[in-house]
Order: sequence, then structure tokens, then C-alpha cells
Amino acid sequence: DAAATTNTLVPAMTERGYRSEFAAALTAASCVIGPIIPPSIVMIFYAALMNVSVAALFAGGIVPGLLMAVFLGAYNFWIARREDHPGGTAETLPPVKPTVLRALPALLIPITIVSGIVFGIVTPTEAAGLAVAITLTLVFLYACWDRNGIVGAFKISAKLASGAVERTVMLTGSIFMILFAAAVFGYLMGILKVPDQIGALVQSLGLSSTYYFLLASGVMFLAGMVMDISMALVLLVPVLIPAAIAGGADPVHVGVVSCLNLTLGLISPPFGGCLMVISAASGVNYMRLSLAILPFLAVQIALLILLIFYPEITLTLPRALGLVR
Repeated sequence: DAAATTNTLVPAMTERGYRSEFAAALTAASCVIGPIIPPSIVMIFYAALMNVSVAALFAGGIVPGLLMAVFLGAYNFWIARREDHPGGTAETLPPVKPTVLRALPALLIPITIVSGIVFGIVTPTEAAGLAVAITLTLVFLYACWDRNGIVGAFKISAKLASGAVERTVMLTGSIFMILFAAAVFGYLMGILKVPDQIGALVQSLGLSSTYYFLLASGVMFLAGMVMDISMALVLLVPVLIPAAIAGGADPVHVGVVSCLNLTLGLISPPFGGCLMVISAASGVNYMRLSLAILPFLAVQIALLILLIFYPEITLTLPRALGLVR
């Protein structure tokens, strides 16, 4: 996501007068919203590790994801006014009606996945199969729409499908290898009673579940700076999170915040993975980009702390949908 948006947005913004490091930092900060707004692979991975409802995590991620967009938008608005950014008032927008009509069928895919899982119409596995069927149908229809004819549409669909299957097999295989390692690691942690020892330590320190989770979030944030999200989930979540849940924290709230927390590591210096990708794709010096991202990161950390101390922000929608008690 970071590479795709950088190649499109950063050059367009710099051509219109934005500072290259600001354009790159804004793009980096925005790409973190993707893993929080469902459907989210990170949340599915967390649900598999901790046996939490995928539907509840999806519903819980909607409000925090939208709040992150609001927080970043507010900061961007303030800095744009202060630094007199050029804006885009001179841009020629494409015609609204044809553009919306062309995009509307493709928008059915995420709507189908999220609504189907959240409302209990389909399981996550069934939602994936349904999304594949809709996608293949839409690829064929779009190819016909672009006047490639039925034969051309079949050729385009077959080419895209074969590439998608290859990538899916690689991704699925890697996920199952990580889950296998996670199961072994979790078994060893259980034998060694590490979660119980952490829980006893929390009780001896007199920490409430909120303040313990704040401490655990700090550990996960630091780990996210230097570790891949999947490996950080495998190594840290089974060790740190059970004590928070045992202390009274809601599993869905803890899951959503943990996923957001670890995802922020992707844009956190000194080793943020997305920062490296965006620096390479945009040509912006990594150190300059690391400095430019700090104000955006501060805004996102402020939201993270807000979510930790006010669980209802995350849990209101899942509760309204009957997914959380």
C-alpha cells in the first residue's frame, strides 16, 4: 500500500508545490489507516492467535480508523493553513456521476466482506470465497466495459486470476508457517507459565488493567519499530495480552488497540518498514523523512493513548451490533 500510494501521490503533490518530505510523510501516516479499517489481515491474524471474533474486531476497528483519518486531517488542515500549502483548487475533477458508477461495483467487495462477517451472514472463510467470486465477475465485466470483447475479457480475467492465485498461495503458505511457529511458541510459554508470572507481577505492582495495558502497549510499540508485524504478534501478544484480559480488559478492545499499536511501528523511526519503502519509492532522504513523520506520529500516538483510556470508543459499535457484551 505504501509503495502504490507513494508512486502516485508524492510526485503529484511535489509537482504542485508541496515539500517532498511533507508529501512523503503524509502518505506514510495515511497508509497506516488501511490495516485498521476492515477488512484487515492484521486483525484476522490476531483473531487466529488469540481466539477472538473476527467480526467483533472488524466492527471495533471502524471507529478508531475513522478517528485516525479525522486526527490526521485536522493536523494536515492546521499545518496547511500555517505553511500556506498550495492546495488543489485549480485541479480539474473528473465527472462525478460516471466515475461513481464505474467504481460502484468494485466497492461492493469490501462492503460484502465486512457486512457479511459482522452481521453473521457468512463466516470469514465464506466471505473470502464470496469476495473472490465477485472479483472475478467484476474483472470480466470491467474488461468487457473497456471494449475488449468477450474473448479479450476472458484472456484478461485468466491472466489476472493466475497471478492472484500465485500470490495468494505464497501469502497463505507464509501465514500458516507463522501460525505454526506461533502455536509452538504459545505452547512453550504455557509450559513455562510466562503469562501467569506476568499476571502475578502485575498484581504485585498493583497496576490496574488499563495501566498495565498502557505499559504493554509501550513494549509493543518499541518492538514494532524493529520487528515485522506478524512476528511481533507471535512473540508478544501471547505473552503480554492474557494478563491484561485477566485483569478485566475487554479482548476486542485490547485486540484492536494492539493491532493499531504494532502497525504504527511501520512508520516509526529508526527502522520503520513503510518509511524505508516510501523513502526508496519517493527518493526522499530517509533521515529527512524520519524527522518529517514525527508530528504525524505524535498525533497517532495521542489517538492510541485516547483509545487505551477510553475503551468505549472501540467497543460502542461492536456492542451495538451484539458482537460484544
